[in-house]
Amino acid sequence: MEPATRRQSTRQPLSLTSIVDAAVAIADREGLDSVSIRRVASELQGRPMSLYSFIDSKEGLVARMLDAVVAEMVVDELPGNWREALLAIAQRTMEVGERHPWMVVASVQSGVPGPNMVAHGMQTFEALAGLGVDEARARSFAQAIDVYTIGFATVSGAGPDAPADRRQFMDGITWLLDGFERELASAATAAGTAAGSAVEVPDARQPASLPEKPARKIK
Repeated sequence: MEPATRRQSTRQPLSLTSIVDAAVAIADREGLDSVSIRRVASELQGRPMSLYSFIDSKEGLVARMLDAVVAEMVVDELPGNWREALLAIAQRTMEVGERHPWMVVASVQSGVPGPNMVAHGMQTFEALAGLGVDEARARSFAQAIDVYTIGFATVSGAGPDAPADRRQFMDGITWLLDGFERELASAATAAGTAAGSAVEVPDARQPASLPEKPARKIK
């Protein structure tokens, strides 16, 4: 009886957090295909049916796993310059993608974005606030950064070639930002021509304070 008592004493109490954490750890080690209700229950020394008190399906678990790791992508404090802010977001996203390469598959399987995914997206929109970018264009640019960054992290990983990969990553994100800056300049020039006066384009190399709130939040 004593060994059984000892095993019970080391069992972690079940909670939504412990279930998601265990599932993320499995996916990080072995890939998303290794995650199942039965496998997570085994990791937590519990019964599979006991997990259904917290989650309703594997799909629901994967959605919560994805939102949990996306929380790591939210930058604590954005730089005041829009270009530096976008670069900080991209670098953080790259780091998280390297830690959790299963994110791409999980994002395809998940449906409605969780609150942390929404917060991550809003940071990009905040960085672009005040530049006169319409919602559709800002959303497209935010998606381009995420697709490039997470995709690069998934393909490259953090192996022996990581320093070279990081240089390649920086080249790519610089090209994205340069292209967006040229688009801003072109749009400003066109607007100035139409209005019959010059329109000032925000210089990405000069620090500028972000507004406390975007003029219009993007849902």
